[in-house]
Amino acid sequence: MDSTIDLPPLQFGRTCPGALARTMISSRQQPQHIYTLSNDERFILYGDSIIQQSFSPYTTFAFGAALADVYARKLDVVNRGLWGYNTLQALRALSLSLPHPEDAQVKFLLIMFGVIDAMTPNSSGGVHQSVGVEEFQRNLRHMVCNPSVMAHGEDLHIILVTTPPVDERKCLKSDEEECPDLGRALRRTAANTALYAQAVQDLGEETGVPVLDIHRAMLALAGHDHLSVPLPGSMEADTNATLQSFLVDGVHFSGEGYRLLFTQLMILIERE
Repeated sequence: MDSTIDLPPLQFGRTCPGALARTMISSRQQPQHIYTLSNDERFILYGDSIIQQSFSPYTTFAFGAALADVYARKLDVVNRGLWGYNTLQALRALSLSLPHPEDAQVKFLLIMFGVIDAMTPNSSGGVHQSVGVEEFQRNLRHMVCNPSVMAHGEDLHIILVTTPPVDERKCLKSDEEECPDLGRALRRTAANTALYAQAVQDLGEETGVPVLDIHRAMLALAGHDHLSVPLPGSMEADTNATLQSFLVDGVHFSGEGYRLLFTQLMILIERE
C-alpha cells in the first residue's frame, strides 16, 4: 500500500514578513498537493561488475537508472552489483545484500552472474575465480532457494539473466593493455561462456524461474542462428561488429548492451 504526504506549494524569491504571513494564510486555504511514495518495496539488481556499472553516467545508456525511472515512486531500484564476484562468493554475500522483510519487501530480484565463473581454469589471473559450470548452476540454485530470498514471500518475482557472450578479440586486447604480463592466452572464450548461459536456461526450466536470455538476444542480433559454430565473438569466426558494439572490452556492456538488456527485461516483465 502506498503512503502519502501533504506538502504546501513551494514559495520562491524574497518576501517581506507581512507578505509572508499573508502567503501562509492564503496557502492554507488552497488545495494541498498530494505526492505518492513507494512503501519500502524494492527491485534488487544482484550481480557482478556488469550490474555494478549499470547506473554509470559514463555510458550512453544506464540500465539501472532507466529501470529506476520506470519504477519511480513505485519501487526503489537498488544496485547490489559486486565487482569481481563469482557465484560462490555471491552466494555467501546474498543474505547481506537483501533487506530483512520487516524493513523492506523485495518485489523483484534480478540475478546475473557468470562472466567471472566462466574464466578459463588455470589461466593467468583466473585460477582463483573460475567456477565449473555444474557448481555455477548449483550456486545459482541455492540463491533462488535461499531462505533470505524465500522470506520475502510469494509476491517476490525472481528473474535469472543468462551469462552474456564475450568477444575474444576485445578480451585479448583489453587484457594486453591492462595486464601485459598475462601474455596472449585467452582468459574467456565464446564457446565456454555459452555453456554457462545454457546452465542458466536449464535452471530456469527446472525451477520455473523466468530467464532473460541476453546471451541469445545479443547473438541473434549479431546474425547467429543458434546452431552453427564457431560462435560470433570467437577468434575462429569473422569479426562481428554488431556483437562488439554491445561490449566495450569484450565482457562489460556498452550503452547499447545495457539498452538491449533493458528492452529485453521490459518485454519479459510484461509477458510474465
